[in-house]
Amino acid sequence: MNAVKALITLDLDTVAPRFDLTADVWIGRIEPDGTVREAKTLVLSSASADELCKLVLTEKIDVVVCGAVEDKYFEYLQWKDVAVVDSVVGHMDAVIRALAQGALEQGAVLPAPPEAE
Repeated sequence: MNAVKALITLDLDTVAPRFDLTADVWIGRIEPDGTVREAKTLVLSSASADELCKLVLTEKIDVVVCGAVEDKYFEYLQWKDVAVVDSVVGHMDAVIRALAQGALEQGAVLPAPPEAE
């Protein structure tokens, strides 16, 4: 696996339940060994799926991890060659770990790692 630049929609430190209501996102480059580089958390000026899509393209994101997402945004991002892993429930650290291992799948429910509790 190559390094991937990921965007995770957040509600505090877990995956946000809805893409279009997300105001916080985590962006980082995840190396194959699990090392995270260039990590940052952004607070968006408002919750907007259109603005979020624009951010994904501006930041050159490879993969978006989110909860529920409308088909039109899912299809738009895929058309722009951005992988979308949706219907994910879990703690941000567990999502990052699963991404690094290449094991994150649509609909995944990931428990919080012990150090995050």
